[in-house]
Amino acid sequence: MTSALGVSYIIPIVDAASLVPQSLVALGAQVGDFEREYLFVDDGTVGDAEARIKAMTRSWPGAGVEVLRSRPGFAAALNVGLAHATMPYVKPVGPGDVLALDATVALLAAALESRSFVVFGRAVLADGQVSASRVADAAKSWIRHNDALPLVLKTPLFHPGQMLARGVAVRIAGGCDERLGVAAAYSLPLRLAVLGGCTEIGDTVVNLADDHFNPDAREHWRRFALACACFLQETPNLPRSCHRLALRSLAAQAALCAGRKGPLRGGRGGRYAWLKLLGYLPLPFQAAPLIRRLLPAFDGPSGTVGPRRSEPAARAQRLEFGVGNDPLADRP
Repeated sequence: MTSALGVSYIIPIVDAASLVPQSLVALGAQVGDFEREYLFVDDGTVGDAEARIKAMTRSWPGAGVEVLRSRPGFAAALNVGLAHATMPYVKPVGPGDVLALDATVALLAAALESRSFVVFGRAVLADGQVSASRVADAAKSWIRHNDALPLVLKTPLFHPGQMLARGVAVRIAGGCDERLGVAAAYSLPLRLAVLGGCTEIGDTVVNLADDHFNPDAREHWRRFALACACFLQETPNLPRSCHRLALRSLAAQAALCAGRKGPLRGGRGGRYAWLKLLGYLPLPFQAAPLIRRLLPAFDGPSGTVGPRRSEPAARAQRLEFGVGNDPLADRP
């Protein structure tokens, strides 16, 4: 019989970073009294992946390790893992992501207490340091967002590596949108948000290796805009307020990326001002084709977007992100 507290870890093997020792050591050392299985999904990119996985996981006690095959790409690999998961909860682990040692038990405790089908913690990017010491305390205080959709339409709320979810909910949502290629990871939070609320715990649970999931990166916003456009197109029955919210939020970001520094002043971002204003008007439009018109604003060299900020402020936003609320200030 499957334990009610069982967790299926899904680890797509899509590049060399997927098998870095730090990531697998942290994964195998997750603390907590719950049943677990590890589903490594090989898309064929890394040679002799199965042999390397078996060698690196040989000492993991009391755990089932399985190697699956998938089509190329993170989304396809993640979806194959979701389809094979047998535990009530699933925990994706991105290529090279390093979990805090008590990340799973903290997320699981918040999920059980808040009765949410999706729980996420905060993350740092690759140049930050994961702290495992505070996660368990943070799980005692959490914020439940009853209506998650407006939040995820304004900004990428969480990366798959930050979340733990009920397996049935992720399968109902359809997993990642494989049509999006490298932007597919941004589609999963959008699809899950349609099903209801989510819960955030207030501390870092993972060190993300993918620097594209960076609030200052142009490519980050381009991927998110593309995911939003496809999501709004595939869910035409959403309230028009959702379309307007997504359009004005992304148009404002496009203006920053294009060099605009003020809401009504001229500049290279001025061409997107009318789209932002349109997002405030109660008109019955479909936002998907309009959002696609914003994509050129996110092209170009990588780097920070918008006005230059002081380095401490820029680093603070770059390294830690989430909803931005302090769970200790608003206990449920």
